[in-house]
Amino acid sequence: MSRTITVRLLGHFQLEVGGEPRTLAYSESRLLALLCLQPGDVSREWVAGTVWPEVSTSTSLRRLRSTLSRLRHAVPDAIRSGTDSVGLATGVEIDLRTATSHARAVLSPDFESTPPVEEPEQFARDLLSDWYEEWIEADREIFRNLRVHALERMAHHALSAGRYGAAIDACLRVLRVEPYRETTHRLLVEVYLAEGNRTKAIDHARHYLELVRSELGVDADIAWGWGDEFDALVAPIRSRNGNSPLRP
Repeated sequence: MSRTITVRLLGHFQLEVGGEPRTLAYSESRLLALLCLQPGDVSREWVAGTVWPEVSTSTSLRRLRSTLSRLRHAVPDAIRSGTDSVGLATGVEIDLRTATSHARAVLSPDFESTPPVEEPEQFARDLLSDWYEEWIEADREIFRNLRVHALERMAHHALSAGRYGAAIDACLRVLRVEPYRETTHRLLVEVYLAEGNRTKAIDHARHYLELVRSELGVDADIAWGWGDEFDALVAPIRSRNGNSPLRP
């Protein structure tokens, strides 16, 4: 009976076979990760040129054959290959695919009426965060964009349901990824207002405006860019504070 093969690409690369960690050498781990990012089989020449771009085609193909042999020996059921193509075997579980599916469910039109189980932790980590190969960058950015929008949607949903702690948690996770994301800063202020934490709302608004001024060199009024709408949002706070200005 074959054992379940699980590849974790979020955060640090991890391979598990039958629930037990399995260590791979540098080239084998890169090859397996690259195949996990593909929707299906790909050409051997493309794989070889992607993993070993610094050498000739003949040398990279030779390295691919050698690495495939070692990978099959280490994880016999993980790879399928033909004369000209190679791909991931059916049944290999990949955390990135699961998280991507959940993020798309969160962003679907049906989310408000039938929200899936909200597990923000699955959106907390970057794709292969400690790897720096160029071929990772596009997929990393795609997943980063997806998880930021999913977390923001989850925050909106939690706010509407009165689950302020969950909404704050989701907002803060977004800001770890995109610290200057105005929509999330604005949403976080709204959450603090909704839960009655007015001082926290003012403090966070000031924090954001000072952040963009000091780090980006942008005037605070322009950076915030909310005008009358923002003033209306915080009017109750300002009146309770002697109409003192919020902007630093």
